[in-house]
Amino acid sequence: GWTYENTLAIKLLLMLAVRKGELISARVNEFDLDEGVWKLPAERTKTAAAIDIPLPRQAIECLRELVR
Repeated sequence: GWTYENTLAIKLLLMLAVRKGELISARVNEFDLDEGVWKLPAERTKTAAAIDIPLPRQAIECLRELVR
């Protein structure tokens, strides 16, 4: 069935405009919620280049919910 975590994941995909696989494979330690940035490592990007993705306030709230 559909879970609350699924809803948060869809919201994050829409807010961040990242690939589904990048989000699904993300690790908690990649996110700096205090600084508001997701440090996506090069080995998991299509271009093989690390990307710092800015996190809007709403995305930070969703991520805090997921970590809980």
